[in-house]
Amino acid sequence: MLLGTFVTMIIKGIRQHVMLKNLKVSLSLKNSILLYFAGSSMTLTPGGIGSVIKSYFLKKKYGINISDTFPLVFLERFHDLFAIACIITITLFFLPRFEILFLICFVFLFLIFGFIVIRSKIFFLLIKKFFAKLPKINSIFESIDESYDGFNLLTKPRITIQSWILSIIAWIVDAIVIFLVFSSFNLNFDFILTTLITHSSFLLGNLSIIPAGLGITEITTTGFLVQEGIELSLATSIVVIIRLVTTWFATIIGLITTRFYLK
Repeated sequence: MLLGTFVTMIIKGIRQHVMLKNLKVSLSLKNSILLYFAGSSMTLTPGGIGSVIKSYFLKKKYGINISDTFPLVFLERFHDLFAIACIITITLFFLPRFEILFLICFVFLFLIFGFIVIRSKIFFLLIKKFFAKLPKINSIFESIDESYDGFNLLTKPRITIQSWILSIIAWIVDAIVIFLVFSSFNLNFDFILTTLITHSSFLLGNLSIIPAGLGITEITTTGFLVQEGIELSLATSIVVIIRLVTTWFATIIGLITTRFYLK
């Protein structure tokens, strides 16, 4: 199971490498994957936004401007949400759930709107104009025009499709890991059901600003399992194990990598 999570991280590291390459950042595949691992140390931050630390690493080690690379973090979050939503949509064809279908429709509308916004030059100019009135933090947004170029590059059709495919593969591997957790408890749940339950919970957690969706993800997953006839104590144990082999394991790998990455 831990190996599966490790593979998921590698695939997402490859996705990051593809994005960096399109941003004209020349890193080897190995260093791109290590950079992704290091960024995973900040998974437990609101919305995972702490992963922006990767831009700091690139600045410190390679002298690359933060404004050139921080769009990477936002697009990674976008593709994670998009991939999860796509996978859930497929499971709904086999196990229709009205409440989850409603959530998915909302997420797709949210992502489409967000995609349009980040490609809008007018949006960036409005942000720049707004923060120009706040001298204390204006310096952070002085290079926002450069960031717009990064967003524009990373949202072109070819890179969007490549990132989407890699994201789908990564989250399917993650779904397999979770299925193995259920199997270890000798539960007669099929792959479609375990994926629908857990990925719907992950989606809710990712949409929140709560670090790693803590609380929301656990409560939602537990609620789904209880609805499926699982005792509360067993459902809680399953959720804890899933968190340990996914989120917490990835965070530990990130912390270990960060310890050596800046040397």
